[in-house]
This record gives sequence, C-alpha cells and structure tokens, in this order.
Amino acid sequence: ITLEPCLMCTGAIYQTHIKRVVYGAPEPKFGSLGSVISVHEAQGFNHRVEVEGGIMAEEIAAMMRSFFQDLRKK
Repeated sequence: ITLEPCLMCTGAIYQTHIKRVVYGAPEPKFGSLGSVISVHEAQGFNHRVEVEGGIMAEEIAAMMRSFFQDLRKK
C-alpha cells in the first residue's frame, strides 16, 4: 500500500532529486502532494517533481479499512 507522502517524506524526495512520485491513495491528514498542502506546486525549488496520485485509491482504502478493523478486534 502506498499513501501520499507526508511533509518529511516530500522533503526527502526533494533533497534526493527524485523526478517522479506515484502513490496509491491520498492521505487526508498528512498528505503533502495535494491533500493537505501541495509542496510540488510551490515556487522557488530548483527541482520539479512529477506527481501522479490516486492510483487504485478505492482498493487501497478498502485494504486500510480492513486492516484497522482487524487491529481493533485484537
């Protein structure tokens, strides 16, 4: 499962000059590539990151729900 990167992960992406990020589902609490903030749209960076998100978002959401439901049962 891949979720939208948080701000610290996005910082690492920029520091290491990763060119493209593809993530499976948005992260509505901490996502920094469109959900909460859009770091990749900010001006002033000398590096651009191509972002593609929401790949298999519904499937990932179902997996996350199932995981946390099982965790609560324990």
